[in-house]
Amino acid sequence: MDNQRTNQESGAAGDLFERLATRYERYVPWETRLAREIPFLENKLRAVGARRVLDCACGPGRHAVALARRGFDVTGLDVSGEMLALARGHASDEAVQVDFVEGRFESLTEAFDTPFDALLCLGNSLSAAENLEVLESAVRQFALVLRPGGLAITQTVDFAVAAPHPVTPSPVREVTDGGQEILFVKSFVRSGEQIAIHWVSLEKKDGHWRSEVTLRPVTSVDPIYLEQVLSRSGFSPIETYGDYAGTAFDKGRSRDLIAVARRGQA
Repeated sequence: MDNQRTNQESGAAGDLFERLATRYERYVPWETRLAREIPFLENKLRAVGARRVLDCACGPGRHAVALARRGFDVTGLDVSGEMLALARGHASDEAVQVDFVEGRFESLTEAFDTPFDALLCLGNSLSAAENLEVLESAVRQFALVLRPGGLAITQTVDFAVAAPHPVTPSPVREVTDGGQEILFVKSFVRSGEQIAIHWVSLEKKDGHWRSEVTLRPVTSVDPIYLEQVLSRSGFSPIETYGDYAGTAFDKGRSRDLIAVARRGQA
């Protein structure tokens, strides 16, 4: 068995996500994930009469396309051109219109001059901010591109719960794509307060295995801190949930924080 290994360390966010795009698309069990998340999102969006929705850090566009199929006017933004190419392909396959734009979530006002009714930032995407200063800038931008009373929904991982050990592995995921066997091993790696996501993908092709390793540093987003940032950025009220079933967020027990926040009327 041949074993070719490529180590890829972190670089510019766009470059890193270019490399991760296809692996991320294959790794996520999209049918299961969308079935769990879309009903919650649709309910919250319709409750405020949202029509124009920005999916910020949209990745391969699966949420954007699913919401467009349900009648929302959706725009997707991502830093990765490769992710956006996948997203445009999904929109074409589903015969829906979604405007996909390349850009960064800390500079939204440079890309958009018409306010949105709602904004999504899901998949723990805020942790991709280089530091907390950039994260706060992104949240301020969320408020600036929303209409007064507009809705922001964010989902982040509390690494104090998700990564309590120096190395916390996720279950190995096995995927078959076009007859190609792929194994994914994902772990959270902790050194003090620093967190990184360690990816290993093993692909079997023509009887040979090839492995690829990526280490992606992330910014740990404390749930209480994020609520404070949302409040300082003009969001109120802020509802918090621990999952897409609508369970109340429980600090120290809930792995995920789903924040549903209204921009003030001013």
